[in-house]
Amino acid sequence: STEGEQSEDEYQDAADHMEEDDIFVSQEPSRPSIQPLLPDDFGDEALAGIKFGEEFTNRYGQPSPHFFPGSLDDALTESCNKPVQERKMLAVYLHHDSSVLTNVFCTQVLCNDPVIDMINRHFGSVASSTLRNFEIEKLPLVILIAKLKGNLEIYRFIHGNITLDEFMTSALSAIESYSQQIDGEKREEQERNERNYMKEEQERAFQEAQML
Repeated sequence: STEGEQSEDEYQDAADHMEEDDIFVSQEPSRPSIQPLLPDDFGDEALAGIKFGEEFTNRYGQPSPHFFPGSLDDALTESCNKPVQERKMLAVYLHHDSSVLTNVFCTQVLCNDPVIDMINRHFGSVASSTLRNFEIEKLPLVILIAKLKGNLEIYRFIHGNITLDEFMTSALSAIESYSQQIDGEKREEQERNERNYMKEEQERAFQEAQML
């Protein structure tokens, strides 16, 4: 071939070269001028939460959500796995720089005062997490995780292709539903504790009577 000629295959779409296993929460961005919020080789999960929060604030400014400074397991411990009287849902935010929805969702929804206030009141924390085998078109995504009847469960998916009002409506609906269920568990635990207390008092009174 003559100088300057190039193969037709040389300009294949970049998506053709992207394997599903290479999709992360913080993926190499499509625009070189934007640095990823979290490098792909950032291995320490606990420090990753701190790094993600710092870079998120640097990029999108204040106000911004407070991301849990630790691992996902630690975030679950501090929210869903607390005693029922203190238990809250956990919001997990999945970010992808290559998604066309990311910038709008972060600036117009996630960093909005009403959203941040709602998160602070009703959620234990916000965690950022790495996810493989997930389509870019599905991100960004907020996953609400709850513990009910002793089991952790994904309570709701909220995709990033929605408006601020739609996000608030979906999240508040989940909060109301969760509150009704967890209130029921709180009442059951209180009644169980009262029964156990009465039983212990009766046994104590019986033992004292035996000693007379």
